[in-house]
Amino acid sequence: MIDLTLPGGACPRLPITYVLPRALWRPRDPGNVSIKGCQMAFAANNGTIADGIGAIAEFAVRKQVPWLLANFADKTTSICDGLFMIKPRGDTLMIGLVHPCIVRSGAPMILVADNRSHAFAFDTSGKLIECAVPRPAKIAAGVERGWAEVRRRMADVVDGATFRYPSWEVHF
Repeated sequence: MIDLTLPGGACPRLPITYVLPRALWRPRDPGNVSIKGCQMAFAANNGTIADGIGAIAEFAVRKQVPWLLANFADKTTSICDGLFMIKPRGDTLMIGLVHPCIVRSGAPMILVADNRSHAFAFDTSGKLIECAVPRPAKIAAGVERGWAEVRRRMADVVDGATFRYPSWEVHF
């Protein structure tokens, strides 16, 4: 569980779905850079992870697009249960808890599976690809750096309790 409390009491759901694709794919660009062409979807869910995955699974398989889902127990908490990747593999799905990870200062952010069996990064075209799993000794500090960077970016996209950029939400 990750505390994503933001300055001014802003809701963390829009900020996390806004900053994650930019942190993973376009980390050196300005915070408001377009992510047109990103070949992954990002969402936040209120409720059980099973409900969130159930809602997204069909879309993921049908469109063959991976999703990253930030899960929250309810619509008021700022505690994130974790990031869950839903990655299509033909007619099946790979589903698992992942963590943002920056192995060393200046390195790109990647996603590391909770069980350390897989790691993922974005290529220059915005496609999610598998990459080498960092050495075990580097993962814990890398995950701390990853979450610190996500929190820093989230704080940069809110003014008080207001999310700074235009956005939309889907409720289902």
